[in-house]
Parts: sequence; structure tokens; C-alpha cells
Amino acid sequence: MKAYSYTPFHGELESLKGPELTALKEVPEGWYVDYKESAPSIKDLAKHLSAFANQYGGWLFLGVKEKEDKGMTAGSFPGVPSSSIPSLQVSLREAVSAHLRPSPFFETRVIYGPVPELGLPSDRAVMTIGVPEGVDPPYIHSSGRIYRRVADQSDPKPETDRHVLDLLWGRSALTRQRLEDFLTDRPVLSKAETDGPVHAYVYFLADPQFVGHHFPLTYGDFASVMESIVPQSMSDVALPNTFTTPEGFIARHVADNDPRNELLTFRWWMNGNARVSIPISVHDFIGSKPHLDTLQLSFLEAIRKRGFKAGKIAEFSVFLSVLTAMGGKYLRLRKTLGITDSFFGKIRLYDTWRIIPFVNWKSYVKEIEVHGFPVVQDETLTCPPGLASNTLVEMNETEFQDNSARAFLTVLPLAGAALQGVGINFGSIAGGFNQEFIGEFSSAWADSLKQKPIR
Repeated sequence: MKAYSYTPFHGELESLKGPELTALKEVPEGWYVDYKESAPSIKDLAKHLSAFANQYGGWLFLGVKEKEDKGMTAGSFPGVPSSSIPSLQVSLREAVSAHLRPSPFFETRVIYGPVPELGLPSDRAVMTIGVPEGVDPPYIHSSGRIYRRVADQSDPKPETDRHVLDLLWGRSALTRQRLEDFLTDRPVLSKAETDGPVHAYVYFLADPQFVGHHFPLTYGDFASVMESIVPQSMSDVALPNTFTTPEGFIARHVADNDPRNELLTFRWWMNGNARVSIPISVHDFIGSKPHLDTLQLSFLEAIRKRGFKAGKIAEFSVFLSVLTAMGGKYLRLRKTLGITDSFFGKIRLYDTWRIIPFVNWKSYVKEIEVHGFPVVQDETLTCPPGLASNTLVEMNETEFQDNSARAFLTVLPLAGAALQGVGINFGSIAGGFNQEFIGEFSSAWADSLKQKPIR
């Protein structure tokens, strides 16, 4: 759901119907609207898209003819040839990728004839191009110019006023600061909590640029997704403690833990962003020999050979399965709301200084036997590194029907970045999804579900 300063029709662009375009007969060109009877050149398309993005956002209609009396409203809808639509889509992508820096967001909707209400013939089409106000301006044309819309002028104007340009750069800086603040705003914890587990904060971002999206998720729908477990799911965790916040909802896995502590928590904001808090247990295997399984013993033997006698071992064995479960819940919330756009991810790990990570994969133990064991050198890790929007992991739902498989493959790049960050050579271990890794992970996943719920 994209935020626009002005929309000439009701509802979302993706649900726009042909007859609704008759409203344009009362809408003049100006700050927010531009009509073109035929498609401009690629460079001109880039000019129009950047002008909307640099100003207030707006709508470019291709295949709409302005009124003959120059009333500047839509006079007729001759359309463009339906056969030209695929090449027009390609031209739009090229206009943005080859002629604008940075690339603004745009979305399209094509209305194919016949539409009697518009007089649109059967072999013609009208293309609607929506461009929200850009959050990373100025959007610079390949000519070196910065274009803006100016009142009722149909042709964008190159901007040279230093004050206006400073305002554009200021808008971009504000967007970057909002994202950085969101990713670094850590819940306040007690000293006992910070001295205990590693804290992983996983961010799922539908609105990473904070442009004002609002998704009407109800508390009932949120609680239903959080409190339930998908039948026969390989990985899901119930979060039965749910409640409201000023900006959305929270769900927690309390079980028999102290509810005042930082526990497995899913926090939802109404703009579609979410933060999952995952506490990762830290303990000393050497000081607690009973109940160790074969892989843990092999791991200890491998690090003892290198002179290790005591230290903090962080248990990442269930991290991927818990992340998959939380990713699955986020996907189910999106499905409830009918959201199909891609979203973005980032992980921040706190209290990691001098930990030794462990995952119960044979391939990981083999890596340690060859290269030695990792010891994290940083107190805080950002995975992937950086806080700017271009460092986020773009996440797209896969086509798998199975909920667990879809969630697993969706979050895998994000999980890989976190495990790689703590020193687990994930790319090598899971390279090409080799059969050994898949079998090994499936076994570890099944074992993790038999364990006591994560704290």
C-alpha cells in the first residue's frame, strides 16, 4: 500500500477499473497529474518520473488526450496500441535504471480496451503510472539536471534554486536518519539480561523509508496468527501472550519464564514493519558435561585440541528454525492483509563480544577441525553491515505451497548473513544447498522441536 499526496480515483492502483478513469475528465493537469496521448521517449519518461518523485509524487497517464479547448482535463481516451505495452514496461524500467540516480519507486496499472465508458477501443490500452513522493531525493536525470513539477506546466522544470535543492537533500537525510534510528533503537534491558544471552533483533520492513504506509491489521487477526501453530509445520512457535501498543501489537513466548525479561517477542507496527527479538542462550559446555549430544562432544573435542579451556558458547542451533517460524508468521500477516510486494530484512546482534558460536551441524564441526573455531571480536554486529536502505536484504516470497519451506527459503539469506557475521562459514557449509546440508539441517530442525521452547 503506497502513500500518495493525491489520488484522482478511489482505492488502490492495483484494483483500478477502466470506468473509474472517467473521473479524469474533471481532473486538470498540474502538480500531481500529467496526460500524454502517446508514450514519450525513454529520456523524457525519466524526466517525468523524477519530477514527480522530487516534488509531491503524482500520476502519469499514457493514452489520454487533453481536452481540445485546453481546459487541461482529460478529453478523450484514445489509448496506445495494446501490442506496445510490453515494450513500454521495458522503457519504464530502462528510464529508471539507466537515466535516474537514485532510482525512484513507481508502479503501473494497464487498462485494456474495450471500455465503452471511456470510448477505449478493443486494441488499445491506457497505462497509469504512479510515482509516490521520493524519500531519497534529489533524483538526478542522466542529463545532470534535477527536474520538478511546476503547477500546471506539463513539461518538468530543471531546478537551480539552491534553497530548493537543499530542501531535497534534507528530505533524503531525514529518511536515512529514520531508518537508522529504527534499526538501532534497542529495548532497555537490565544488567543481568545483558550479561546473559546474545540478543538478536530481526527486522522485517515493509516500509523501510517510512513514507506513511498504514495497514489495517486488527488485533484479532494479529493474535490469531501469533497464538496458533500451522498444522504439520516443520517450524512454528506459539506466541500466546499478545497485547496492544500505541503503534501496533506485541506477541511474546513467555512459557515458564519471567515475563519481565526480554523473551522471544514479535512486535508489529501499523506501517507493516516488524521487529523480532530472539534471545540466544550462552553457556559453558565444559562446565556442564552431562546431557551433551555427539556433535556437542565433537565440537568440544575440536576446540580443546586448540587449547580452549573455558568461555562463552552461544547456542545458534535453533536460531534458523526460530527465525523461520517468525518469518512464517510475518508472511501469514502479509497474506491476511493481501500484501504481495517484496519486503526487506536486517539483523542486529548485541552482547556478542568473545562468544564462540555453535550450531549442531556436522559440516560446521568439520570446518572447526580444519580452520579452528571463531571467537567474535565485536560487542554488536549488524548483518549485513551498514544501516542505509541499500544494505537491507530484499526478501521475496517463494512459490512453494508448503508454509515451512516458503518461510525457510524466504528468511535464508537473512539467516545466512547473521551466521556468517558470528564466524560460521555459512556460504561454504550450505553452498548450493547440497544434500548433506539439507539432510543435516532437517535433522537438527526436527531435534530442535523436541527441545524445551526457546527462552
